[in-house]
Amino acid sequence: MSGPGNKRAAGDGGSGPPEKKLSREEKTTTTLIEPIRLGGISSTEEMDLKVLQFKNKKLAERLEQRQACEDELRERIEKLEKRQATDDATLLIVNRYWAQLDETVEALLRCHESRIRELEERDRRESKKIADEDALRRIRQAEEQIEHLQRKLGATKQEEEALLSEMDAQLLTVQKLEEKERALQGSLGGVEKELTLRSQALELNKRKAVEAAQLAEDLKVQLEHVQTRLREIQPCLAESRAAREKESFNLKRAQEDISRLRRKLEKQRKVEVYADADEILQEEIKEYKARLTCPCCNTRKKDAVLTKCFHVFCFECVRGRYEARQRKCPKCNAAFGAHDFHRIYIS
Repeated sequence: MSGPGNKRAAGDGGSGPPEKKLSREEKTTTTLIEPIRLGGISSTEEMDLKVLQFKNKKLAERLEQRQACEDELRERIEKLEKRQATDDATLLIVNRYWAQLDETVEALLRCHESRIRELEERDRRESKKIADEDALRRIRQAEEQIEHLQRKLGATKQEEEALLSEMDAQLLTVQKLEEKERALQGSLGGVEKELTLRSQALELNKRKAVEAAQLAEDLKVQLEHVQTRLREIQPCLAESRAAREKESFNLKRAQEDISRLRRKLEKQRKVEVYADADEILQEEIKEYKARLTCPCCNTRKKDAVLTKCFHVFCFECVRGRYEARQRKCPKCNAAFGAHDFHRIYIS
């Protein structure tokens, strides 16, 4: 009975319940925790020990978490209690201040009511004073108006007296004017006679004026004829003036040519008279210097030319003539303007 078969049965029977427990624990672990890999296990007892150790660890971790949560909750409770205590203190302080404010507001309301009453009484007094002052002012104004009216009455009386005196003076003047009218009526007859005579003289003057107008018209016609003749004669006069100017210019040029020829003759005579060449050269030099000097001032050299007639003078003489409004050539009397004389440089 107690053989190896019984031992196996006993062993099998003893190992049955732990297997069931393992299956339940495996189910719980699958539901709560992920599967954990264990090392090599030789028997079921080791398996149970490892599972128990793992559960103990998990329980210890959960206990630690619960303790941490409890500590946090305790800290929060303490903080809330402290806040509640501070809130209670602040509420007490606020209630005290609120009571004080109520008292001060009631006191202020009482003061304002008393002040309002005082102001109303003052307003009543002032209104009474103002009414009394207005009445006094009106009385004074009425008295002033009465005085003003009395003054006006006195002034009107004086004006009436003055008007009466003026009326008397005007009556006297009217009488004088009537006398003057009578005298004027007598003089009007003589004036009418003079007017008739003057009207006759005016008629004569009108006739003379008509005759003078006719004469003026005749003179106008004669003037128009004379003006037409002058217009016809003016171009002929202009042509004759231009011809005369040309002739005078040609005469002056001929005179200059004659003077040149005379100079040449004098040179030839001098050459015949003077045998020495040095004397001849000196005289020629003098002549050339005389030619180079300005004929107007006989001191400065020629350095300006007139482009109208091409006569040469010194620039200062030409400019002096232009500024003095003697704008004609000293030799040929040819007119020149501001742009008709220029400098020349003889080197």
